[in-house]
Amino acid sequence: MRVERRAPEPVIPPRLFRDRNFTVAQVLGFVTGAAMPAAASYLPQYPQFGRDMSSTESGLLLPLMLGMMGAQLVIGRRIADGGRYRGYPIAGARWPWRGRCRC
Repeated sequence: MRVERRAPEPVIPPRLFRDRNFTVAQVLGFVTGAAMPAAASYLPQYPQFGRDMSSTESGLLLPLMLGMMGAQLVIGRRIADGGRYRGYPIAGARWPWRGRCRC
């Protein structure tokens, strides 16, 4: 943050972080960006090593990635058309918790 405040053209202007919705979206994006590579590498290995399945049988990564790509395209289009974005980061944070609580 110190460098960005003094930079003539910062990557993300610090003034944007005054908006609570923007800050929440950035924090959730950072957490998701850290969690997704971990999940993407762990999920296919669990059926292989934990359940003794073949690599083909444990190929659940492709549907996961296709679903994420489809959701990003749909939500991006909705935000572009409607201009309202506040509910999407909140809903995006609730879905993993909802799935976690069902275990």
